[in-house]
Amino acid sequence: MTLSKRERVIRFLELDDEPDKCPIFTFGFETSGWGMQQYYNSEEYKQVLVEPEELNFGPERFRRNIAWLISQMKFWHADLVLSDPFKKFKRNIYPMPEDYPDAKNHNWNCISGRIMSRGISPITGRVHEWYVDGFFKTKEKLYEVWDEFGKPIDRLSEVEFSPKLWKEYVDGLSPYVYPMANLSLAMSEYLCEGHTHGHAMKLMRKDPQHMHYVMNEYTKAIVETVKRLADVGVDIVFFLDDLGYKGRGIWSPKNFKEFVLPYYKRVYQAARKRGMFMVQHSCGYLHDYLPLMADAGLNCIQAVQPTAENDLAYLVETLGDKLAFMGCLDDTRVLKFGTPKDVEEDVKKYIKIAGPSGNFCPGPTNTVLDPPWENVVSMINSLEKYRSYPLKV
Repeated sequence: MTLSKRERVIRFLELDDEPDKCPIFTFGFETSGWGMQQYYNSEEYKQVLVEPEELNFGPERFRRNIAWLISQMKFWHADLVLSDPFKKFKRNIYPMPEDYPDAKNHNWNCISGRIMSRGISPITGRVHEWYVDGFFKTKEKLYEVWDEFGKPIDRLSEVEFSPKLWKEYVDGLSPYVYPMANLSLAMSEYLCEGHTHGHAMKLMRKDPQHMHYVMNEYTKAIVETVKRLADVGVDIVFFLDDLGYKGRGIWSPKNFKEFVLPYYKRVYQAARKRGMFMVQHSCGYLHDYLPLMADAGLNCIQAVQPTAENDLAYLVETLGDKLAFMGCLDDTRVLKFGTPKDVEEDVKKYIKIAGPSGNFCPGPTNTVLDPPWENVVSMINSLEKYRSYPLKV
């Protein structure tokens, strides 16, 4: 039995029966990292390269990006990719006011309030960004910004979502990989980082009504996006929203239950109601949250970082009848500092833990930065070697 990539992915998410192989998912290489440069310089890149001229689907202005994406997914032997052809939001990134320190190297987001710093990698010469501060230091500032630029739901793109465009996109990608659509709004992260971490915690105590107002506005925009994607035929949506640090969550269990979980449930149920699968990415420690998220309707959790002290064996044992697991490979310690043999053993370890349930999609937990090239090749070869059912690990 050989399944198509879509069939393989859907069977893994249905939690009903094992597929022919564990599907593979990856975000690919971090574009500013050394790993990407090694990829471009490798013989493997020449073997998987797809040129834009070879494609006859998707918006023409995006075909270079689509070809770039397909090439990477071929390299990783991926079954599933985070990609769709829809512009979901209007322009949301703006330059910082001139009086902000080093304003030219910072920008801010009118939906999230996140202030990002931009820099040039000294190794690759490519631009990369990182979070540094929040624009919404007071609730009055958030109201001022949203009055001027619009609330999140007002920022949704006015471009019509087209079933024809989605079908062409899926059909065009089908020889290579199956796409899932990005919801493009990280409500818990935005709440935390737009207000800044400390201020967000304070507001949860002092002004819970404001925090519920913000989360409700984010949720309305996400649910509307789910509806639009369902209408064009999308069957898997991907929700990126980090919840943890190493060894602990960002929110206390009490605050998570009050300020985050009810809004997650609305999003999960909006997808389930329309026959869609919901996959969520979250970095960090998740043990306190995952049982609640599974009960609220989440289908699959992506990342489950071992370096954040997540215990995949425990999570599979306690939640494997409710949740599918995606990622889970150690891409920071083992992939970065181990040997090719260490990488192979790590792949075997996690497939042995989660693979027998049939609801495991192994891969790196996040974008791959700058591991030794031989370790990247070992991860790919090991995944291909050990992912077929019946498992031999």
